[in-house]
Amino acid sequence: MNKRYRVFIFCCFVLMLFLSCTFDFGNLPPYCISSPHIILNNEDVFDSSCGLFFNLKNTDAKTIAKINLVFSAYESSNKKPITTKYLNEMSVPVFLPHGESLEVFIDLEPFIFKIPDSDCIVDFFCIKEVVFSNGDVWKDIFYSYAYSLE
Repeated sequence: MNKRYRVFIFCCFVLMLFLSCTFDFGNLPPYCISSPHIILNNEDVFDSSCGLFFNLKNTDAKTIAKINLVFSAYESSNKKPITTKYLNEMSVPVFLPHGESLEVFIDLEPFIFKIPDSDCIVDFFCIKEVVFSNGDVWKDIFYSYAYSLE
């Protein structure tokens, strides 16, 4: 009887732990993005020989002031990374009111060690943090909404 009582108490304790956890599955990203791609040798338009390009739309009611993102990319011909680090983090200041879209172009020259010879592929891209103009922050700490080729 004593063993049954302990098992019952243990099961109640485990059940209480599971019921007390909050799983916030409704925390969708406050943005919509296009698939990111690398633009090479278009200096007359973008003032850079290598850049990361994507479209960003604000789907939240608040104004987006800044995004923090992580990405990795490689050359399609030899599968070598184009940057010195595998995962590159950067912060991009934007001003994006509700419902507005923005073409984001990020100069990659500070991150690369040589201009790629062939087309490049973005194999991982994630906006890991969105900072709003009122100070609120949305985070994707587990990279749940990442763009990945795998």
